[in-house]
Amino acid sequence: MSSRPTSDAALQARACVALRDLLRRIGLGGEPDVKPASMTAAAAVAAFEATGRIEDAARSIGLRSLDRAAAVVGYDWRCDPAYTDGVAPRA
Repeated sequence: MSSRPTSDAALQARACVALRDLLRRIGLGGEPDVKPASMTAAAAVAAFEATGRIEDAARSIGLRSLDRAAAVVGYDWRCDPAYTDGVAPRA
């Protein structure tokens, strides 16, 4: 292990390798839809379900983009009658 600063990309790669190894060890390594990103998505979904706020889902996984967070949790805010009239916003 080096004491030199490590880039965010390298840290993310290490985390993915560790998570993939964990998934393999617990018997989920062969499941095609279970990936390291599934754990991130699960955290975002849990935050969104607990609060109903996409901002909380984004914050829980370190995203700045609310659109990206909505995509992770499978939420289409453009069609949510609580926030729109069901019509796509004008450009």
